[in-house]
Amino acid sequence: MKKISFKVKHAAISVAISLAVLIGLLLINLLAGEVDLDFDMTKRDLYTLTEESSSLLDNLEEQVTLYYLSATGQENITVFELLKQYESYRNVSLETVDPDRNPALIARYVEESGEGEDQKSIAKGSVIVVSSGRSRIVPSIDLYNVSYTEQGGVNVYGFKAEQSISAAIQYTSTGKQITVYQLLGHNEYTFDDFTYTPTLGKSNFTINTLNMTTTGAVPDDADILVILGPSWDYSQNEIDKIQEFLERGGSLYAAFDLVQEDLTNLTAFLESWNIDMMKGIIMEQDSNRLIPEFGSSPVVFAPIYEEEEIAQALIENNQNMIISSSIGFAETKIVKRNIEFIPILSSTGKSWFRIDLNASSMNRIITDKSGPVFAAVGAAEKNMDTGFQEGAKILVLGSAQSFSPLPNVGSLKANFDFTLAALGWLAGGDKAINIQSRSLYQLPLQMSGANAFIYAGIVIILIPFGIILAGLIVYLRRKRL
Repeated sequence: MKKISFKVKHAAISVAISLAVLIGLLLINLLAGEVDLDFDMTKRDLYTLTEESSSLLDNLEEQVTLYYLSATGQENITVFELLKQYESYRNVSLETVDPDRNPALIARYVEESGEGEDQKSIAKGSVIVVSSGRSRIVPSIDLYNVSYTEQGGVNVYGFKAEQSISAAIQYTSTGKQITVYQLLGHNEYTFDDFTYTPTLGKSNFTINTLNMTTTGAVPDDADILVILGPSWDYSQNEIDKIQEFLERGGSLYAAFDLVQEDLTNLTAFLESWNIDMMKGIIMEQDSNRLIPEFGSSPVVFAPIYEEEEIAQALIENNQNMIISSSIGFAETKIVKRNIEFIPILSSTGKSWFRIDLNASSMNRIITDKSGPVFAAVGAAEKNMDTGFQEGAKILVLGSAQSFSPLPNVGSLKANFDFTLAALGWLAGGDKAINIQSRSLYQLPLQMSGANAFIYAGIVIILIPFGIILAGLIVYLRRKRL
C-alpha cells in the first residue's frame, strides 16, 4: 500500500477544516433566520429602552397604537428600530403609515389632540400615539435635541425619542398630568423666560402661574410649586400658604439668586426643613470644573453631582451642568429627625465661599470659607419607622439665572435635563416619566505629538514588519517540508 505523503495529508486536513467552517457558517445563518435575535451595539444604547419605559409598558392596562409616518422602505432606521422595541410589548402595536396616502388620518389626530400642532409639522418621521380615546402627536423634530446656528442651520446633538414617546404613552393610556404652579408677585422668572414650558408640557407637566398675594390658598390640583429667582422676600402669610400645601403632601422647587434684600422669611422657612441658605457666592478653583468660554472665572463652573437618583442620566451621558454666581446651602446645626437632608450639587474641595461681597479679588481672602459648598440640596419627609421618604419634598438651587441661555454657550441641555429630573423626583416616580436623551455628539480624537508619533510608528513600521516576519517564518517552514 502506497504511503500517503505529508503534503497530501496536510492538504486534505485543510480542505476538511475549510468545509467544516463553511458548513458551520451556513448552519449559523439558517438558525439566525429562524431566531429573531437583535443586539444593540451602539455606544449609547440608542435602540434599548430604559427600565423606566419597560416598567411603564409592562404595566399598561390599555392597548396603545403607535403610527409611524413614513413611506415603506424610507423609515429612519434609528427611530424605527426604537419603535420596534415598543412593539415587542403585548399591549403595544406599531403601524407604518404613508402620510402622502393617508392625509385623513393625520388630519383626524391633529384635530383630536388639541395641542395646536400644524398638520405640516407632523409629516414624515413623526409618531402619533393613540390609546383610551386620547392621542398625542410627537413631531419628528421632537425626537431629537437640536440647536440653531446664527445662519439658520440645524445642529442635531441628542436623541430624545424615548422620552417623548414614553411620555406620550403614559398620557394617552392613563391621562396623568403633573400640575405645576409657578409663584408670582416678587419679580420671579417663569419657565417661559427660559423656553422650558413647551418641552415640559410634552413631558406631561401642566404649567400654570399663581400669585400668592391675591390667592387664598394653593389650588387642590397642585402637585408642585415653583419659585424662580424672587427679587424680594415672601410675606409670612405667603409662607404659611406654602407650608399648608406641603403639609398635604405637595412639593416645592425653588431657585434663588443673590439679591440685595434679605430673604428673611424664606430663609427661616427653609431652616424649618433643615436647610441653611447662606448669603454669598461659591468660587471654584478646580481647573477641571471651570469653563474656558468664561475665561475660567471662578464663579462659573460645572458642579459635582452628589445625588445619583436625580443626576443618574446626566452622569451616564457625561453631561455637565453650568451654574453661575451660585449662593450656598448647608444643613442646619439643629435638625428635625423626620426630615432627610439631601446633597444634590456641590463645588470641589478646592473651592471657597465668598461672604464679603464688597471684595473684588478673584483670589481667596481671609474671610472666605473653605469648600466644598452645596449649590443645590433637597429635603424630604421620611417615615420614622421605615426610614423611607414619604410625604413632602423640597429642592432648592443656588442660581436661578443659570437656566437662562449663557453668553458664548447658549441654552444648556444639561441644565434643562436637571430641571426635568428634579421635577420628576418631586412628583414621584409613579407620576413622572424622566428619561434623558442620548447624546449624539462625537468628541474629536485628540492626542499629543508624542502619542501621534508612537501610533504612527506602530501602524507604519511595527505592524508591516510583523506581517513580513510572519510571512517569512511560514515560507521557511514550508520550504523545509
